[in-house]
Amino acid sequence: MKRISRAVHIDFHNMPGITDFGAELNPGKIARMLGDAGVTWVNLFAQCNIGFSYYPTKLGTPYPSMHGDLFGDLVRECHAAGIKTAAYINAGVNHELARKHYDWCRLDAEGRVIRGDRTDHFSRTMCYNREGYQRYLLGIAEEVLQYDIDGLFVDCMFSMPCWCDKCTEDMLRRGIDLCDEAAVSSFAFEKTLDFAKVLRSALPDGCCFYVNGLPFDRLQGAESHIELECLPGSGWGYDYFIPMASYARKINPNVVYMTGRFQMGWGDFGGYKSRASVENDVYDALCQNCGVSVGDHMHPAKGLDAALYRMVGEVYRSVAQYEPWTENTKFIAEIGILRNRSDSRISLLSGSLQGAARMLSELKYCFDILNEEMDFTPYRLLILPDGLEMNAKTIEKLRRFLRAGGAVLGSGSAGVDEETGFFILPEFGFLSVEGRESTPGYFRMADEGKETPYLAMYEPGLLMRAGEGSTVLAGQAPAYFDRHWDGLHGYFYTPPKQSGEFCAAAVKGNAAHISFPIFLAYFLYGYVKQKELAEDVIRRLLPRPLIRAKELPASARTTLTGNGKHTLLHIKITRPELRGRANVIEEHDVLPKGRRISV
Repeated sequence: MKRISRAVHIDFHNMPGITDFGAELNPGKIARMLGDAGVTWVNLFAQCNIGFSYYPTKLGTPYPSMHGDLFGDLVRECHAAGIKTAAYINAGVNHELARKHYDWCRLDAEGRVIRGDRTDHFSRTMCYNREGYQRYLLGIAEEVLQYDIDGLFVDCMFSMPCWCDKCTEDMLRRGIDLCDEAAVSSFAFEKTLDFAKVLRSALPDGCCFYVNGLPFDRLQGAESHIELECLPGSGWGYDYFIPMASYARKINPNVVYMTGRFQMGWGDFGGYKSRASVENDVYDALCQNCGVSVGDHMHPAKGLDAALYRMVGEVYRSVAQYEPWTENTKFIAEIGILRNRSDSRISLLSGSLQGAARMLSELKYCFDILNEEMDFTPYRLLILPDGLEMNAKTIEKLRRFLRAGGAVLGSGSAGVDEETGFFILPEFGFLSVEGRESTPGYFRMADEGKETPYLAMYEPGLLMRAGEGSTVLAGQAPAYFDRHWDGLHGYFYTPPKQSGEFCAAAVKGNAAHISFPIFLAYFLYGYVKQKELAEDVIRRLLPRPLIRAKELPASARTTLTGNGKHTLLHIKITRPELRGRANVIEEHDVLPKGRRISV
């Protein structure tokens, strides 16, 4: 399918009691506003997370003071304007249904339907293992499909452990320990994933389908595209999108960056970002070879904000000008960051992955994030970040990669057998592990003839020795003391104990390892000296990178996309500023002329 781009996601979640609901809502005017803004795709509300439907439903609950068929009229008007439409339904949160069907709700371990902050979205959620709720969702999908929609957007389909009577009986039949929350979570994940696939199978061929809430690498083949929701001012942060895009594009070539116009979070009616801020997110999408979408929350009486869509139109007109070079292209990468394929216990994005993505972006390297089942051969360097788990298949693939001339960089515990303490890959046999730190130690850059200071690791690592034929790039010194209380003193000052026996980084041929979780540490502390160490190691393994741009500032981002006919170099410079609790972009930084970039 053609990549979705220049899209808009319109949230429309309404509490009961809005007496002037729909007073100024005009579907034709809304469609014209979207068309004038250059929008080509819109996610339209069919059923919101409160549980109200915005069409004459037989199964759901229409909004109390709604008249007519708001959703149907919007679909018709948008299609008339040449705009494709997807129906939004919320599968995980439906408070109107939940209060009438406690038997379809998720029970927590204490037997509660309602829990936590009752003004929060997820104070009560639905169980996907209940046949009645499954029939309800399939029926809602069947109703909205009658409108000749182009896609279905299923929101909040998060997997959460459930101890309702149906889940409990099913788990007992399988011999699952109900007190083992990890096992209960895995069961819930399996049931949620299974039903997502059932929902997909109910859609006709050609109907787009996206589920928000489940790991997209477990729905590969079921989803037509991936929408990466990220509001940098609302818990995600600016370190979220790039690593997510770097992994998502390896799962599905049709990836959309869904940012929003909000200052803080969804439903922030009065929070409008600056044009520069919206453009920043749009340009991030283009740099990562993704489509663009802007999220909004429509006012229940007045509809869309005309000034906002004039601004969106200005941004989207510039996107349209770039499309001859940005459409039908692929991202060009030289480094692969390896991660484990998701299951119910593994988040899509760890601190190590976010730190590696930030560090490599600042160093101007082009990278993808891939899992162990993907092809390693397109890359010149593979990075094994801290905490990576390796099975026999992965080990053999890495060995073939090394034998074919590829380079591998490990960090922290990645590639080290937990039981024996030895490196799993024979190519790393020039290194040995003497133990692990409990208190973070220090590293010192190897610089012949110069006395260099000990620098903080900030996270504990391995006590590693380098063997014959290897080059030590950084020495390591453990702390004098572990942090502890001995009855007399609390040992909180832990200076480096000078030692020449351990190394923090070593390389031999096309294999290198850094002893501590450097990418996690960089994500948490942003210590420039750690980035300098990683750069030294990577430069040894990858002496001729795709982009050479030493004169660009660290805040600049450079990427390559292409399609065989042309290669496009993207250069973007941004400095988000932390103000209060939000990273704010108010205006653009402009890169001065005269900088030398080599590709």
